[in-house]
Amino acid sequence: MGFTSSSSSKKELNFELNLLPIFDVLSVCICFLLMTVVWVQVGSVDTTQAVGGQSQSETKKVPTVWITFDDKGSLHFSFKNSKVRTNDFSLRSSKGQILLNKVQNQINKLDKTIEIALLMPAANTSYDNIIQVMDMLKQAGIKDVGISPL
Repeated sequence: MGFTSSSSSKKELNFELNLLPIFDVLSVCICFLLMTVVWVQVGSVDTTQAVGGQSQSETKKVPTVWITFDDKGSLHFSFKNSKVRTNDFSLRSSKGQILLNKVQNQINKLDKTIEIALLMPAANTSYDNIIQVMDMLKQAGIKDVGISPL
């Protein structure tokens, strides 16, 4: 029982590896990387919080107005850290609709030192009303306008 090898049973060990598909994938990845690097810089958003998230000593007292939408469509304005003493007030709605002209008048009368406005909508508040109030606040010169989650 001897094991003999013949030249016909040997396989060719030298073969060529096709590297062209690997280069194609690599070139596409490099192009994708180069194009997306630009958008990382352009699409960055400042994610610092205006209120909360810091320690008590780091938090600066910024004049803020909190505007709360209730389920009936009324708005409640409350003021925090305002230098000018402003009383909190409410604006009633008419048949569940916000009276935008009254809201505009009250926002124009706000203290000019207010830097932040936070909106707290109710679950049934329409997006149209939220956007209109945000637009009025921006037109009144308030720098930072935000929405509190439900």
